[in-house]
Amino acid sequence: MASERSLNASVAALARAASHAVPGCWLEVHDAFEPLQAAWAALVDQCDCYVFQTWQWNIAWQRAVGERQGVRPRLVRVLDGAGGTVALWPLCLYRQGRLRVLGFAGDRVSDYRAPLLSPAWLGQVDAAAFARLWDECLALIAGVDIVRLERMPERFAHTENPMARLPGAEHTENAHFVTLPATCEAYLRGRSAQILAGNRRKARRLKELGAFVFTPDHAASDWDAAFSALVAHKSRRWRETGSRDLFAEAGYLDFYRSLSAHHIGSGLVTLDSIRVADDFVAVHWGLMFRGRYYWILPAYASGAWDKYSCGRILLQYMIEWAIARNMQCFDLTVGDEPYKQTWSTGRLRLYRWHRARTWRGRLALAAGRLRERARAVSCLRRWVGGARRIAARYLR
Repeated sequence: MASERSLNASVAALARAASHAVPGCWLEVHDAFEPLQAAWAALVDQCDCYVFQTWQWNIAWQRAVGERQGVRPRLVRVLDGAGGTVALWPLCLYRQGRLRVLGFAGDRVSDYRAPLLSPAWLGQVDAAAFARLWDECLALIAGVDIVRLERMPERFAHTENPMARLPGAEHTENAHFVTLPATCEAYLRGRSAQILAGNRRKARRLKELGAFVFTPDHAASDWDAAFSALVAHKSRRWRETGSRDLFAEAGYLDFYRSLSAHHIGSGLVTLDSIRVADDFVAVHWGLMFRGRYYWILPAYASGAWDKYSCGRILLQYMIEWAIARNMQCFDLTVGDEPYKQTWSTGRLRLYRWHRARTWRGRLALAAGRLRERARAVSCLRRWVGGARRIAARYLR
């Protein structure tokens, strides 16, 4: 603790105030990541958290994406009476048109967004005090029109996330995961026999087309070709589905390249693939952290390869690989895609929390609510129309 106290004394803050909600604690707001590196890393070691809250993930994002987009860090730190860091919110100020938006660092790339919270400290803070503390933190951050916190997990691996219990927090989407048993046989017994048989049959057909190579963890020396194939397949798929092609936007490709360059082979970043002869037919970029494997960027070849379900085969192989490595969880991350529900054994609820701080923010928040209601009514009308057509068909 002595070394952290000396570090704290040398780190300048944009704002600093004593907490009334949690007496004895001090709140600080910082505008740079680097001065907090040691305190951040020490807090991660104490905390129940996801890989998206680590220093490595957030600094790579800020350097590759945040700085290019003009994002300004607003990192909120809580110190206890002894000067130790007990909580840290990795927040940033974004520009969305004329709006100044406060949200978690990592924008599109972070599936789960949350603070780092020391379990020992959090155990002494009840829900009401935590909510008041959060209000005190926000009061220290100037120049904000609206606060938009998205994809906040209801819980970490072993503890609940108090951000998901803030007054006004709303459940908006889900993530899916697999709690991994001791053996592949135990896991596969609960899966669709039809899908498993289809994977075996299609894998045999792929092997008939040429040399079939499954690589669960590319070394840094041979990852270039596989990563290039992933970028090509993923960009094509995003364009085909009308989604944003992140690799075509400033910084995002550099973000994944930078993390790979620094952490392939370290146990944090993995690149896995299936190659048939000279073609990478399925590639995936993932993460490993504290016994949890994260399914992040899957990509696969299209056209003549579609009928082989290459991506589905790679997913099954990687789940089996994670079991063989004695990992505890295979995280399919955010989204309710049918394939995630097919392979998962559990669901993680994700929450949002919005608050307007200015008249511009209030207008944006009201407009957003109106758009959501319009979409809901449109979906309901389509559902009712479909139901009527089905009923008419069977009641003739």
